[in-house]
Amino acid sequence: MSNLFELWDKVAIVTGGASGLGRAMALGLAEAGASVIIADKNLPGAEETCHQIVKKMPPAIAVKVDVTRETDVRRMVKRALDWVPFHKDTGQVDILVNNAGIGGPGGPPEKMPLAHWEKMIAADLTGVFLCCREVGKDMMRRRYGKIINVSSIFGLLGSDIVDAVNYSAAKGGVIAFTRDLAVKWARYGIRVNGIAPGYFRTPLSEWTVTHLKRRLLKMIPLRKIGLPEDLKGTAVFLAAPASDYMTGQTLVVDGGFTLT
Repeated sequence: MSNLFELWDKVAIVTGGASGLGRAMALGLAEAGASVIIADKNLPGAEETCHQIVKKMPPAIAVKVDVTRETDVRRMVKRALDWVPFHKDTGQVDILVNNAGIGGPGGPPEKMPLAHWEKMIAADLTGVFLCCREVGKDMMRRRYGKIINVSSIFGLLGSDIVDAVNYSAAKGGVIAFTRDLAVKWARYGIRVNGIAPGYFRTPLSEWTVTHLKRRLLKMIPLRKIGLPEDLKGTAVFLAAPASDYMTGQTLVVDGGFTLT
């Protein structure tokens, strides 16, 4: 049974891996045996994630990337394919976790500047597309791949808590993109799934979960705010053989928030 969750000899890219959910998922994949490329605009943070991994786990490297820039994404993929952490002739990318994104700027839709809308869509949706497109070329050639797109519960429902319709639109787009890409790339042996986290304590959400904690806990059946470590198991499951007969799905991890 344990073989279903092992990632030995696999290579993963985790975007937005410098902190928060991305760091936790990267650590989880490494603990399962994967060698990990930590890709982030925050290079010192990405290097710190690598340091935490290589102290006691498989190899890891840090790469600076802005996922909204085609040239950056192509450079990231080239660096990944040039990296050969195992005794093989060529590099490979078996797993892609699209976690990079931003949480703001938001605001009321009737007052939102177009620049705020475009910035969010670029970071939280276009970046996912660019990374999938570039990594997918090698996965299609090898006829294998696991892609995990990180969305949000706000891609599934409306909210009067967070005033960021641009964020909801981007995350809803990630869910639709995940479904459609899963159909198109299934013939190449590529599984495309997603994760929709609820309220987690991360650097991006610190103000919200701190100032609205009492209200949020009343709305979460499990009566707790998620910690980044709570996503480790979900990420490993979607990256590992355990989820081989699953594609196009988005797993909600929210303590039951969307049930109420």
